[in-house]
Amino acid sequence: MSMPRVLLVLLFQISCFVAIATIHNPGNLPQVAFISPGDYTIGGILSVHFSSPDKMCSDRIREFAVYQKLESIAFAVDEINQRNDLLPNRTLGFVILDDCSKTTSSLTRALHFVQTHSPSAGVETSHGKINDFDVIGLIGAESSANTVQTADLLSLFKVPQISYISTSPLLSNKRIFPYFSRVVPSDKLQVEVLVDLITHFNWTYVSTVYEEGSYGVEFNKAFKNLAEKRGVCMGVSLIVRGYLTDKTADKVVQDLLTVPRARAVVLVVRNRDMATLFRSVRQLGRVGYFRWLGSDTWGGNVQDFLGIEDVGQGSLTIGFQSRFVNRFDNYLKYLTASNGSYNPWFNEFFESRYNCKFYPGSNDTLCDRNKTFAADYSPLWTSSLVIDAVYTYAHALHDVIRGCKGKSNEKKCVEPEKMLKAIRNLTFEGEHGFVSFDEFGDGSATYTVRTLRRVNGGYSLDEIALWDTNIRSFTFFNPDLITWPTASMSSNRFLVSTCSDPCNPGYQAVTTQPHCCWYCEQCYINEITVLKNDKPTCLICPKEGVFTWPDSTRTKCLPIEINVLSIPGLVGTVICILLLLVMVGTLIIIAIFMRNIESPLLEVSCKELSFLMLMGIIAANILTFSVVVPPTGSSCILVATAFQLSFTFTYGPFLVKINRMYRTHKAQMLNMEAKFTGRMYNVVFTLMISFTQVGKYSFRSKSKDESGDKLN
Repeated sequence: MSMPRVLLVLLFQISCFVAIATIHNPGNLPQVAFISPGDYTIGGILSVHFSSPDKMCSDRIREFAVYQKLESIAFAVDEINQRNDLLPNRTLGFVILDDCSKTTSSLTRALHFVQTHSPSAGVETSHGKINDFDVIGLIGAESSANTVQTADLLSLFKVPQISYISTSPLLSNKRIFPYFSRVVPSDKLQVEVLVDLITHFNWTYVSTVYEEGSYGVEFNKAFKNLAEKRGVCMGVSLIVRGYLTDKTADKVVQDLLTVPRARAVVLVVRNRDMATLFRSVRQLGRVGYFRWLGSDTWGGNVQDFLGIEDVGQGSLTIGFQSRFVNRFDNYLKYLTASNGSYNPWFNEFFESRYNCKFYPGSNDTLCDRNKTFAADYSPLWTSSLVIDAVYTYAHALHDVIRGCKGKSNEKKCVEPEKMLKAIRNLTFEGEHGFVSFDEFGDGSATYTVRTLRRVNGGYSLDEIALWDTNIRSFTFFNPDLITWPTASMSSNRFLVSTCSDPCNPGYQAVTTQPHCCWYCEQCYINEITVLKNDKPTCLICPKEGVFTWPDSTRTKCLPIEINVLSIPGLVGTVICILLLLVMVGTLIIIAIFMRNIESPLLEVSCKELSFLMLMGIIAANILTFSVVVPPTGSSCILVATAFQLSFTFTYGPFLVKINRMYRTHKAQMLNMEAKFTGRMYNVVFTLMISFTQVGKYSFRSKSKDESGDKLN
């Protein structure tokens, strides 16, 4: 141990001793210890009361689930003491201290398991003022934030510690917490479950609300890193400092609504903050709008949703698969004020649960001392984890004692190093499943996903999925039990939590910031929409072999069908009739032309050029008949070439005629003889224009074929 750390611990001890001595007042302090003596003692730190800003503990007791955890320790110890095969001729005892839901208080309580005796450092109990406790190990604390504080201190003094629920990844660091173990795995795996759950429903845009402290901050950090690797974007990440009030809860809900499309919200908060937040959701009229996903810090029991079931309905909470311990539940549900009074906190839990007083004032209701918890009892899934933590110490102590045979002082043989080694080497079938520890002191478990739903007029937490930590994937998934908003069911889809709406066929997604957001851009007319890296993208229909074109759905390319006109068909027949009429008209014009071929007007306009123009019109009419017969390779070449000739024989002579008229008129103005205006020249010029057009077409066609071959 380094000198600075030792000095820091000693200074903190002194300050805690002074604080305890200052507030020590048996008349005002709440009970803070539950003690049962034995040959060997197990320590425990649980959060029984709520914290107080002006003193170590408030007078307000926490939810009934805490009482179930307390009794789980006592029940397991009593059960072990009655066995002959485990720790024979020896008894276990326990000392459970209340840290009052506060990290500093938790560290103060831990000092009672490591320090030397000090008269001013006692803890007030029903047995009087108790000083330090000699324990073989400690169970707790309840929250990861408190556990981090106690584990650091206890490791300095080599006190083994086992947690039944603290899951912070920080606690896997054996360099800092060498004496810490837990019967559950790290939150790194819980984050994987959460991200797998989110991706299962295709939610790509989520928000987080997490508590201040090592647990919430580390959880949010791990979740954000893994979610982004899996393509999930973050909406807003909100930190809760201290306990939520109605005002701060309203602010959290309003901040969540600044990104309304992030409807899946991960909550990493305490039960009390969850309840405050859900009441604000109802007050602001947003019941059913968000889909709440929880870590194991809240929503583990139906009673956590008391009075806010309508908001919590459909929530998805992650916890460890744990079988209910029926023999324990059958014992606990029938406790009364008479047979359960050995627990110093029984009366407080009973009064809080049934809103009565054993010593009532004028306006209080008298508690029934014969009333049991059976009428409204709900089993607690973490009870099996607590019992397994107790049995871990019992099995480890049993193994250490067996190795101490022949030694005179058995208790001196039970050293912290030996206990730690025995704990890490343990394997046994526990209440929640197989109990074992890896090199980081972490246990293995199967995660379960539960949802709150309305059943037969009441509410229940039902299991919808199982996630195996060994194969790191779901082994069971039944989303049919989840209650979905009416709007999402009407569209036959689960609740949508995405930054943008999906693009319709014929559009592609153009990514913006963050990368889960996009806008839809229309594809070109010859493109279809395909998924590329799970993103809609435009793709041009291919032209290899056969030409293709998008179908009506714009999701696939189909070959373009060849439609051939035929004379028996309506369109082909109409074309042929029109062509015949045009040809008859053209022949009439030719007849008139031939009849007046010697007229001065034709002489002036160059009758050879006029004749070529008429021949071009006749050729174009005859060529049009080719469209009503099935095409072949040869006919297509002939038609393409003939079209160029008919076109130039129609307009080429016209161009030459205009040029001839211009040069003749210019020569007359200059009183000169016009050159190259004879009949032979006109015909030659026309033929030159015609063959130039045909040659140009042939060259362009050849170039296109070569470029097409290169592309292919």
